[in-house]
Amino acid sequence: HAAEALRAEEEKSRLLTRQLQALLETIPYRIDLRDRTFKILWSNNQQIDQENRKKLPPCAFRCTSSEHALYGFCPECPTSRCFVSAKREEGMMAGRENTTWYVRAFPIFDEDGQFNQVIQMVENVTERLQKEQLEARTGQLAALGELAAGVAHEINNPINGIINYAQLILNRAEAGTREAEISQRIIREGDRVASIVRELLHFSREENTETQVVAIRAVLDDVISLVGAQLRKENVHLDITLPESLPCVESRSHQIEQTFLNIISNALHALTE
Repeated sequence: HAAEALRAEEEKSRLLTRQLQALLETIPYRIDLRDRTFKILWSNNQQIDQENRKKLPPCAFRCTSSEHALYGFCPECPTSRCFVSAKREEGMMAGRENTTWYVRAFPIFDEDGQFNQVIQMVENVTERLQKEQLEARTGQLAALGELAAGVAHEINNPINGIINYAQLILNRAEAGTREAEISQRIIREGDRVASIVRELLHFSREENTETQVVAIRAVLDDVISLVGAQLRKENVHLDITLPESLPCVESRSHQIEQTFLNIISNALHALTE
């Protein structure tokens, strides 16, 4: 009976071992058990493919006791820190080709409380970080759009007031006088500012799923009113040649304006670079 019970327990233990191995092998990153010589005692067999291997840090997370002298104590390596602190350590390590690797190290203590082994977990988090950065950038742009819309609203009222006061002065001034010329200039520049404000409000409105027929030249003129000052500041001359027979197009709200704005902004950036 004792022998049968022992065999049953051994079979149960082997089954649990196989189940644990299968579970660990499904984890999408590499797990290694290392001793103080940095030798790998066990791994979940999650081998890093050849393409990702080229992107690993110089140590490639395969530091052994003999190689460790070459690298010294890597202050950014959580595994090295874990062997010193005997506490859980984690952190990012920069790899080749602008990759980032997240490493976690956990100390393993035996029954006597002795610490001689570390579990090291390695994960390529480059894509995840890029996605998080893109989401953060999108949020910043959305906030900037709301800010621009708010500023445009604040500017709109005083600009209209300036134009109206200039018109009153023009109505009372005699034709050909300096007062009339200055008033006309104020009105022209005020109208230009008001046009830019209208376009800012136009671009900041929420996307409309309805389509409408638009003229390409009119759309382009609206975009130029937004970026014209920046082009002049950078001494960039924009030559627009459009055929008179260019047909109108059907577009969803603001999409063509955004396309032109992106193209011109990219070209301006390329020229300044």
